[in-house]
Amino acid sequence: MSKAPLLAGSLEGRLAVVTGATSGIGRATVVALSERGAQVAALGRRVERLDELKQWPGVTPIEVDVTDAAAMDAVAEVVAGSLGSVDVVVACAGVLLQGRFEDADRADWDRMVDVNLRGVLNTVGAFRPALLRVPGGSECADLVIVSSLGARVRMRDFSVYQATKAATTALAEGWRVDLTARGVRVTNVEPGLVATELLVHARDEVVRQEMIDLAEEVGAIDARSVAELICFALEQPAGVNLPHVVIMPTGQV
Repeated sequence: MSKAPLLAGSLEGRLAVVTGATSGIGRATVVALSERGAQVAALGRRVERLDELKQWPGVTPIEVDVTDAAAMDAVAEVVAGSLGSVDVVVACAGVLLQGRFEDADRADWDRMVDVNLRGVLNTVGAFRPALLRVPGGSECADLVIVSSLGARVRMRDFSVYQATKAATTALAEGWRVDLTARGVRVTNVEPGLVATELLVHARDEVVRQEMIDLAEEVGAIDARSVAELICFALEQPAGVNLPHVVIMPTGQV
C-alpha cells in the first residue's frame, strides 16, 4: 500500500526510528513524534528507560547498542517485519566525554568515535534500504543527523568530541548531495549547549564543573526545543528541505 503524500504539518502515518532514545534529545524527539501521531521505534541501551517510553502512543522501545553493526542490521529487519516501512531516521545517539589534553582517557576517545561517528554509520547503514524504498515526487523520506555546534566552533578540552561531530556534519552534508535526487531529505541539526546529562559525563571533575557553570551562565536550552525543531523540519512539504539548522541558547556565543 502506498503512503499518502507528505503534507506540511502532518506526521501521522509516518514511521520513525530514533536512536539515543533513552535520554536527552533522543527521548524528547520520541515524545514529540508520538504527540504528532507518528509511529516510533525508540532505540537505546538502557532497558528501564526504554520501558518508560511505552506510555507514549505508537512508541515501540527496542534495546540495541548503535556501536554494534550486526545488532543494528537485525533491528532494522525486526522493525520492517513488525512495524512496516521506515521513512524517518533520526540519529541522536551520542556521548560527550571531554577532558584536558594531558589527562584525557584514551578509552573515552575511543568511545566517542564509536558512538558519535560509527554509531551514525551503523544507523544509516542499517536503515538505508528503507530510506531508499520511498520514491521521490509527492512522497519523501527523511534522514536527520543530530551533530553539534562543536562541529564548527572550537572550545578548550573538546577536541576529540569536536572531531567526531565535524565528521558527522560532513557525512550529513555529503549524504544530502547523494540522496537529494532520490527523494530523501537530509537535515543536519547542530545544537549548542543543551541541558542534558551529557554535560555531566566527563570524568574530569574540573572540566565537568566548567560545563555546568557554562550551562548556567548562558542558559542551556531544553532538549524539547531541539525535538520541536526536528519535528518542524519533518513537517515541511515534501519539496522543502532544511539541510542545516543551528539551535543554541540566546546567551551562547
